[in-house]
Amino acid sequence: MFFAWLGRILAILILIFALFKIAVALAIASDVLGPYDAALARYFPSAKSTGQVIDKGVYAVILSIALGILAEIRFTLRDKVMS
Repeated sequence: MFFAWLGRILAILILIFALFKIAVALAIASDVLGPYDAALARYFPSAKSTGQVIDKGVYAVILSIALGILAEIRFTLRDKVMS
């Protein structure tokens, strides 16, 4: 039961941070946060481009969805076993 709750909370947190990362990368790409190179170096120093940041964000979104699905399966199985 503990791991199901932990999985659900972790899935939500990963989703929030991944969407924030994608939003910041899109803002950098559209020069909202300043010049492209300076903003990329400031917010994502290890990234080579905003495309790389967006890719990692999309991977994190997919991971959070998969983790959320697994947690929901666990809750559904628990409810079926209990009844």
